[in-house]
Amino acid sequence: SRKEGLAALLNYQNNGLPAEITFGDALNKWIEENEPKWSKSTYDNYLSRSKKLSPILDRPIRELKTADLERILDTVPASVRNPVKQVMHGAYSWAMRHEYCDKDYSKLVKSYARKPPKTKTPFTDEEIDELWQDGSEMACSVLVAIYSGWRWNELMTFEVDGDNMIGGSKTDAGKGRIVPIHPKIAPIV
Repeated sequence: SRKEGLAALLNYQNNGLPAEITFGDALNKWIEENEPKWSKSTYDNYLSRSKKLSPILDRPIRELKTADLERILDTVPASVRNPVKQVMHGAYSWAMRHEYCDKDYSKLVKSYARKPPKTKTPFTDEEIDELWQDGSEMACSVLVAIYSGWRWNELMTFEVDGDNMIGGSKTDAGKGRIVPIHPKIAPIV
């Protein structure tokens, strides 16, 4: 029929994609498209954040407005507002690229101020001297962390190769990181 023919033509023009999709469909397509280049933790974080968007997942993406997105962000804890906003932007960027919408309403959502980062206080020379004098296993672990820059979880997994420590765990760029062994901690390592 004419109606079926027009639907088939529209389907063909959209590269096999339906004429209209929900926000959830766009979000899933964005995640599916980007999953191969994300680390497992990044993927898990995006999946976790996407659960906060459940009130709009079944709504057509073309119908959503800034107010709809802001209502969601007003219900999530302050610490995850910007990360949830990033997920919204991902869904919109996929939908715009595939011409399901022509405006990214996530960019129009009011900005939420990030908490200022906690100030970090490095060890003083006196504190480092105390660690050297202590000599306990914990003090030695802290000294290795200070002189190498390893995170606590990385301290348990690095390998020694000659004069270097090799390890890393948080990001793909950080994995397999080579850190020279500082002469002061060589006996501990």
